[in-house]
Amino acid sequence: MGLQKEKIEIKSECKDKVRCTVEEFINDATKNIVPYVENAAKSGVRGEALNRVVNAAIKLIEDNAKKMVVNDEDVKKYGTVAMRHVYEEFKDSPAVVEDLRKGVFNKWKTIEVTQVINAALKPELEPYVKKLADVLIDAYRRGGLKEAAKAAEAYFRKVRYGKRRLVDYLFTEAPDSLQHESRAMQKFSRTALATCPGADVCAAQCYALHGNYVQLQVKRSLAIRDLFVSNLRIELLKRLNFDYARAAALLGAAFAGGVKAAGFGRMVRLHDSGDFNDIIYLAGWLTAAKLLPDKTFYTYTKTFPNVPGMPPVWQKAVEYYRELFNEPPPGNFTVNISATATNYKYLPGAAEALTGLGISVPGVFFYASANMDKYYEGRPERWRELAAALLEAAGKTTGRKLILEFEHGLGTGRSAKSSHHIVKLINVLTDYAEKSGTPLRISVPNTAYKAPSFKNEEEKKHMLTRLLTLPPERRDEALYDVEKMNVLNEIASELARKYGGETAQEGVWTKSFAAEGEKKVKVTLKRPVSVFTVPGIGEPVEVFVEPGGEKTCSLCQRCVVAPHSPLKNVTKITRDAFKGAGLTMMKELTAMAEAPQPAKTKKRQRRRKKAVAA
Repeated sequence: MGLQKEKIEIKSECKDKVRCTVEEFINDATKNIVPYVENAAKSGVRGEALNRVVNAAIKLIEDNAKKMVVNDEDVKKYGTVAMRHVYEEFKDSPAVVEDLRKGVFNKWKTIEVTQVINAALKPELEPYVKKLADVLIDAYRRGGLKEAAKAAEAYFRKVRYGKRRLVDYLFTEAPDSLQHESRAMQKFSRTALATCPGADVCAAQCYALHGNYVQLQVKRSLAIRDLFVSNLRIELLKRLNFDYARAAALLGAAFAGGVKAAGFGRMVRLHDSGDFNDIIYLAGWLTAAKLLPDKTFYTYTKTFPNVPGMPPVWQKAVEYYRELFNEPPPGNFTVNISATATNYKYLPGAAEALTGLGISVPGVFFYASANMDKYYEGRPERWRELAAALLEAAGKTTGRKLILEFEHGLGTGRSAKSSHHIVKLINVLTDYAEKSGTPLRISVPNTAYKAPSFKNEEEKKHMLTRLLTLPPERRDEALYDVEKMNVLNEIASELARKYGGETAQEGVWTKSFAAEGEKKVKVTLKRPVSVFTVPGIGEPVEVFVEPGGEKTCSLCQRCVVAPHSPLKNVTKITRDAFKGAGLTMMKELTAMAEAPQPAKTKKRQRRRKKAVAA
C-alpha cells in the first residue's frame, strides 16, 4: 500500500465537522476508520507500516471524540445497562447526569480505539488461536479436561509471540504495591468499559483510563488478551457444534494452562480493569479455578445478576459449571461486590443472588468517589440509604466484610476529598448500625504508605539516602502518606471517643529498594490497626478502612480469602490514651514531608519495564 512513504489519508465524516453526535461518531469509526485498518492488515501490511496506520487511526478517533456531544438521550440509548438505571434514579442530580455523559463518552471512545487495535491484531493472532484450539480438543479427546489443561500449559510454555512468550502477554505480574513479595500474584486484565456492563458513574473517572493505561503498549496488551480469548471462545464453539458448556470447559483449560505456564503467583487477580460480560468467559474462569485448587482467584464485579436488563452472565455461567461438574462453583474463586455512590440500590440483591448461586463473596468493596457530595447535594437522605444498603449487602456476603477505600490514582485533590467523604460515611454507618442494632467491628489502619515511584535515578538515590538516615525499624516512616494518616487518625479518634478501642497488628511485610549500582535497602512496612466495636445483635459486619497506595492484599487477604478478620491478640486501650495518640508522630511526619526534595532533572521519565496500574 506504500504506507511507509505516503501520507495516510483515512476517510472520516466527523473530521470536518465542528460537532458530531454519538451516533455519528460510532458510525464513522465502524464504517470508515476501523475498516481502513482491517484492509491494511489483511493486505499484508506489517511492522512499522502497520503501526503508522494504527497510530493515524487512533489519532483520528481521538480528534473526533473531542467533537462528540453527549446528551441525556444518549445516556439512555448508548450507556451501559447500569448507566440507564442510575440515570432514572438520579436524574435530579446534575453532577450524576454530567458524569454519566462523561461515562458514555469514555465508553465509546475506548471501544472504537480498541476496535482499531483489534483490526490490526486479528490476522496476527488467528494462527495462534487455531493452533491452541487444535491442542485443546485433541488433548480433551485423549484424556479429558485435565489433559487439555496440561496440553495448554505445554503450548503456552513454548509458543512465542514476537520477542516474548505468548503467555507473558496474557498473564502479567501484579503491581508491587499489591504484593508483599515479588511474583506472589499474577493478573489478567481486560479493556475497561468495553467489557463493563455494570459501569455507571465510575466510567467518568475510571482509573483504568489514566496513568500507564493511556500508553499505547498497554492498550495493545489489553487488546491482545481480549481478542485472543474472544476468538478462542468463538473457535471452540464452532468446533464443538456450539456446545456452550464444553466450550467453557476447554476455555477454562486454556486459562488453567496459561496460569501454570506463567510460572509464578499463588493468587490470580482478575480484572484490575474490565469485568465479566460473557457467559462462556466467566464459566471458563470457574473451570480454571476447579482445575487449580492450589491457586486463589479473586476479582470484583458490578455485573449484578439482579439488575433488570443485565445479561444473565452469572446465572448461565454457574449453570454450565454445574452441568460440567455437578457441584457448586469452586471455593477458591472469590468475587467482591463493587459498590459505588449510585449503584447502592442493587447491592443487597446482588449479594443475595451471587451467594445463592454458590459463589464465594468475601464482602462489599466501596470506592468513595470524590464527587459523592455533589451526587447527594440536596438529598442528604441518600447518605443514610447508602449506609443501609452497604451494611445489608455486607451482611449477606459469605465473609460479612465491608471495605471502604479512598479514591486514588486521579490526583491528590480528589483523594483528599474522597477521604473526607469516608469520614462522613463512617459516622452515618455507625449511627445507622446503632439504631438498627447491627453489630460492627471497624478496623482503621494507623499507617498509610505511598506507593513509591521515581522519575529518575537521582530521585531514587535521594529516597535511599533518606532511608539510610533512619534506623532499620523506622525506615518505613520515609514512605508515610501524611495526609491520609491525618484522616485515619481523625476517624480513629472519633470512634475511640464513642466506643473505646483495641489495637492489633494486621500485617508486616518487607520491600526492597535499590538504585543502579548500589545495594538494596530493605524496608519493613507495618499495618497496625485500631479496632472498634459497635454493639448489636448477631454476628458483626467487619468494616475495614483502606487508604490505598502501598498495601499488601496478598498478605492479609482480608477482602479475598480470609473467612474472618485476621485480627488477633488484640490489646485493650483506654479512650483517653487513644484520643491523644499519634499527634506528636503526625507533627514529625508533616515536617518530614515538607523536607526539601531533589531538583527535577531534564531527563526523560523512565518508563517501567512492565505496565502496571496507576
